[in-house]
Amino acid sequence: MNDSTFASSPAAVGDIVTAFIPYTEGASIGGKVRPCLVTAIQQCFEGVRLTVAYGTSQTNKGANHPWEFSIGRVPEVGPVMADASLTSATDFNLRLCYVIWAHKSRRIGRVHPSIYGRLVRCADEAIRRGITKVDLTSAP
Repeated sequence: MNDSTFASSPAAVGDIVTAFIPYTEGASIGGKVRPCLVTAIQQCFEGVRLTVAYGTSQTNKGANHPWEFSIGRVPEVGPVMADASLTSATDFNLRLCYVIWAHKSRRIGRVHPSIYGRLVRCADEAIRRGITKVDLTSAP
């Protein structure tokens, strides 16, 4: 799944990309490259912007919120982890999203169709409760 054709093709909603996410908003240093789940795509004059929820392998210490989408925390049917190209179980908080430039990300995988329904339910709950977006495209 990590071939060069896949990595260079345009991202789609439900794809997993890697992107640099700062530890604090507005910081140009201090952060790390994280797996991110693409939740929206916007074409604009300057290029393509992706709205992403970043992933973490740290568990939420028992707080299983309905807007958190996990890959690999429960037994999954099919090649779920392989399709996502994740090496460990990963949680995505769909209520905190970042807007990034598509050309500054790298597509590595996708959400397996067998769990796409769960992703939609988590996204609906995030929308219902409100989503915070941090725009990283205006940073130099």
